[in-house]
Amino acid sequence: MKRTIALILAALGCLSALCACSPAVRQPSESPETASAQAASKQSLVLLGQQTEQGFYTVGLGESTAENSLYFLDYETAENHILCSKLGCRHDSDTCEGRVPSDSLVTQIKVLPDGSIVYELRRKDPQSPNGGHTVGASILYLADGDGSDRRELAQIENLGMLLAADGDALYVIQWSEVYGESNKLLRVSLYDGCVTQQAELPVLVPGFLGTAGRYMVLYEYDGREQLQRNLADGMTEEEIQTALESKQGNSRVFLWSIGSGEQRELLSWTSEGESDGRTLLWDSGRLYWCSDSQPGALHWVTPDGQSGQRSIVWPEEIRQPPAGKTAFQLEGVVAGNLLLTVRGPWGTDTIKRYALDPASGNLREIPLQFVSGGCERPITILAQASENLLVAFAEQRQQVQTADTDGEPVMTEKVTDRYGVLSVEDFLAGRPNYREVPQQTT
Repeated sequence: MKRTIALILAALGCLSALCACSPAVRQPSESPETASAQAASKQSLVLLGQQTEQGFYTVGLGESTAENSLYFLDYETAENHILCSKLGCRHDSDTCEGRVPSDSLVTQIKVLPDGSIVYELRRKDPQSPNGGHTVGASILYLADGDGSDRRELAQIENLGMLLAADGDALYVIQWSEVYGESNKLLRVSLYDGCVTQQAELPVLVPGFLGTAGRYMVLYEYDGREQLQRNLADGMTEEEIQTALESKQGNSRVFLWSIGSGEQRELLSWTSEGESDGRTLLWDSGRLYWCSDSQPGALHWVTPDGQSGQRSIVWPEEIRQPPAGKTAFQLEGVVAGNLLLTVRGPWGTDTIKRYALDPASGNLREIPLQFVSGGCERPITILAQASENLLVAFAEQRQQVQTADTDGEPVMTEKVTDRYGVLSVEDFLAGRPNYREVPQQTT
């Protein structure tokens, strides 16, 4: 879990005003009996993503027109379709369900627990030379999973992450305009679009690891005061590096109730230098962790106080690496296997990925790699379902003509990723049977 002070500072800012409630946009469809049976599950929080079992919602995966269209990448066909349910639609006007106005940008799209989608629309700044900056409040839209029944949900100033949802509401981050002041968690009703403040975030910029019922699982690192004491104006690069390596930081993982504000600590530790000390992964109600710099054991802890550890069967080349730093990162779970990336033993130009069986401690290398920026690294997993993964498996380089600052034509190298759908079975077996996603859309 890397930290960059500049990124933390950049993430902070903006105003903290709430918007008013908008007209009703959605009505409950459950019968009283069904609602009663599902009450507990409806109130459980779910961190939001862009994937379903059938595919992946996106704003284009590199498409030249992506900024004005919503897309759905179908795992079965490995094709990217404009998100429109209208038969015969030519997808060339704002009447298309998948198109958004040309003066706007879609900046986030997420899937809600019931299969509908929510996305954020921002107005382009007309004064921005390349159209990349936005102005005004964010507009949230709801739509069915096929893109139909699009309707405005709410407008929010200084909207951050579309974070989580339960059966009744969407929970989003709103950044404060003043550095150091608390950022807010807002509740947006999915029935009438009413926006209310749910809580202030318990720490300035937490890491969101997962959920447990009505609790969020948060990570906090605090090494700023120690770092500020170590740094001074006019330092050389060597002196700055020494200051970083002598820094101490305190980390913790805790459960946070969005209703009562209660905090329940799961894990805490102190680390030194640039390392966090531990790499973390929350999955199915269990927090896994191991050292991020030493080939040690796999540990776990649960909210009800259970804990344990499992020795990992490390290959010799990792147990006794050559001189230099080794870094470990838990990055996800595929079919019950924890994915662990390792860098260091093979030099700076190679990163390897392993599947770790948490029950036995056995490691199995996943040899699916590609070269990026001169480094051989594992394929990038963008999304996953129970049977399929969406991955970036190669880079494509080509010479394209662009204009320089004077408007004169120049040739530059354009680097794009190649995307594909890969079955979980082939991934774990190391078979590169990618079904490539065509760059053109339908």
